Amino acid sequence: MFRSLAARAVAATGLVGAVGAAVLYRPQVAMADAAPNHGGITPAEFRPLKVKAIEQYNHNTKVYRFALDSEDADLNMPITSYVLAKAHIGDKDVVRPYTPYADKKGELTLLVKTYPNGTMSKHFDELRVGDSLELRGPMPKFNYEPNMFDSVT
Repeated sequence: MFRSLAARAVAATGLVGAVGAAVLYRPQVAMADAAPNHGGITPAEFRPLKVKAIEQYNHNTKVYRFALDSEDADLNMPITSYVLAKAHIGDKDVVRPYTPYADKKGELTLLVKTYPNGTMSKHFDELRVGDSLELRGPMPKFNYEPNMFDSVT
């Protein structure tokens, strides 16, 4: 089939490369299929979550609890990640990052301070139980791995 040793080497290299690519590609496909569920939100697009509860924290701060897609859903947010909140305010879409602070099944919890001139924080302050807010995430800030540093200062 192949007339020279060089032709055989090129063919073998091509075959090894193709097999290697297939092996490397396969785990990535499996990992994408097995991506963690984030309770109905996704980093790819904004999705509405309903306000489940609102609690007064202090004179200008409230705790907002948003219902995930089921009561037993986990947010599965990596450490150092956040969500983006989007609202149509006036004639434009306003987007702000927020870091959930509690990990309770079935809900996403945000602590939001209302600022006098805060566009999004005023929108939060006007939310009522049953209203929806567009959320997207988790958005990773830093890929933290346990024990990756000897010390942190």
